[in-house]
Amino acid sequence: MSAKLMGIVWDYYPEGGGEMLTALKLADNGHDNGTHIFPSVKTVAHLTYQSERTVQRHLRAMEKKGWLLLEEEAYRPGRTRTYRIPIERIPQRVVARVTKCHPSPEGATTGTKGVTPVTERGDTAMSPQPSLTISEPSVSMSGKPDLNRAAIGILNFLNEKTGRHYKPKKVNLDLIIARLKEGTTEEELRQVIAKKCREWTGDATMAMYLRPATLFNRTKFAQYEGELTHAMP
Repeated sequence: MSAKLMGIVWDYYPEGGGEMLTALKLADNGHDNGTHIFPSVKTVAHLTYQSERTVQRHLRAMEKKGWLLLEEEAYRPGRTRTYRIPIERIPQRVVARVTKCHPSPEGATTGTKGVTPVTERGDTAMSPQPSLTISEPSVSMSGKPDLNRAAIGILNFLNEKTGRHYKPKKVNLDLIIARLKEGTTEEELRQVIAKKCREWTGDATMAMYLRPATLFNRTKFAQYEGELTHAMP
């Protein structure tokens, strides 16, 4: 059982409900560094009061989000797949904060040193560096909106939707922060990203514009935001 790993999942996994229960149960079976997760689907289903098919769907969803990586296939009858939660891809400030709240027993492995990146196989193959979705509150300890944190969350959402890896550099974050200061909500920013991804993905000419410099440009964003009235619920 890893309180540290469960703490990371509990605080930052982007979904709730049954999928969160599945993620917590997997973390409960892992080591502090995210490895050695191998409970059977049947066991997870039984302990979380879900059907095996539902658990299998949750596993696929976790893999797609980059929260679960396959380490070893079930190479013989009676064996189960071995997974890991790649905490090395979670910002270290998050891991440090959770470690403080959920300290590991003395002598237990707490870091990811020695964890070798693996190549996923079969139906669960993923991109080499999937984007982790980490939902953090966008409010500071003082109760005021934390625009920098909100901007990082929006940038992470863009990376998740496009499969790209835009870094939280000032040139990218300033564009998002400027739109937030103008009164645009985080949800509206996500809606614009999702809408443009639906429209431009697959279009060789337009897909290149799924980038911060275009999406969050003041003039262009005003046009994209105006399109949400009838396009979004």
